[in-house]
Amino acid sequence: MPNLMVLGLKFNNFRGGLPLSLCHLTEIQILDISMNKISGTIPKCLNNFTSMRIKPDSTKLDNFISSSVYQDRESALIMWKGKDEKYDSLLGLVKLIDFSSNNLVGEIPPEITSLVGLIALNLSRNNLVGPIPHDIGRLESLDFFDLSKNNLSV
Repeated sequence: MPNLMVLGLKFNNFRGGLPLSLCHLTEIQILDISMNKISGTIPKCLNNFTSMRIKPDSTKLDNFISSSVYQDRESALIMWKGKDEKYDSLLGLVKLIDFSSNNLVGEIPPEITSLVGLIALNLSRNNLVGPIPHDIGRLESLDFFDLSKNNLSV
């Protein structure tokens, strides 16, 4: 499913590692596997998520907001800052990864910093260790960023 844009698998009691087949989801914009029992490391191939490597186009956002007749059949219910939010017409601009509340270990792969289009990254409540990637500041579009409840160092 290389054209898949939304994959929501939270609260499924999944176990085991993240499958490397995730690396083939080049068009993925929303990847939520939170609140499972996933173990292992975060794959370095996250930089294959081509859609997340593109910064949001502010003119596109302005056009969406100012358009009085924008119809789009795509919608998703997304957990955003602790609340379920429904995204309809702006869904194409939402780019997020939520791996929170699992049993992930190891370091945050530096490849994650190539996903400059991300607006939300939640890796909280895992067992991640090591330093936060030094060029995490490249993720200028982030509106929500949570690394809490890990064992990270500076």
